[in-house]
Amino acid sequence: MIVAHNRLLIAQRHHRVSLAEISNQLERLSLLSAAELPAAVEKLTPSDFAVERLPGASLRGELRETTFGQRVSLEMSWDEINREAAPVRLTTWLFPAEDTP
Repeated sequence: MIVAHNRLLIAQRHHRVSLAEISNQLERLSLLSAAELPAAVEKLTPSDFAVERLPGASLRGELRETTFGQRVSLEMSWDEINREAAPVRLTTWLFPAEDTP
């Protein structure tokens, strides 16, 4: 039971690190202009912090145009049983900046 509990604690820690990583990446992407965004999504890589704590960490992004803005989806997986089939995923919508007079 102690071994199972320790594995659960490790899995939970990995999940928290991945959520923090994806949130930080989305925040960074939200600060970019619409012209810079596609290239940045293509070049996504996990931070050194995430790579040190998540064995085999990989970060993927997808950018889609919608009628009211752009939808950015990021997903992260690492070396954990079934994690590749069920990555941690967050999505946000970025709206075009309105011109202010």
